[in-house]
Amino acid sequence: RQIQSRRADAALKLLNELLRGGEKPERILGGLRFALEKEFSVNPQAARKQLALLIACDNQIKTGRIRADFALERLAVTLCGLAKQ
Repeated sequence: RQIQSRRADAALKLLNELLRGGEKPERILGGLRFALEKEFSVNPQAARKQLALLIACDNQIKTGRIRADFALERLAVTLCGLAKQ
């Protein structure tokens, strides 16, 4: 919801709370993917861009190129920026 309303500050706060609470990055990505599935019916082109970013984030985490928390923060901010378009 914070991403769709373009509230990067609120999205980062929620992400931080989830991570501090022990939520695994994979589950957070899964939740974001689930939310994007709803977007496909409303705006398929935007949803494809968002899904590509989500997949790239997942790949970066799994390969260890970027720490999971940083990758998720970057993804959240980027998604909030795309929601503006």
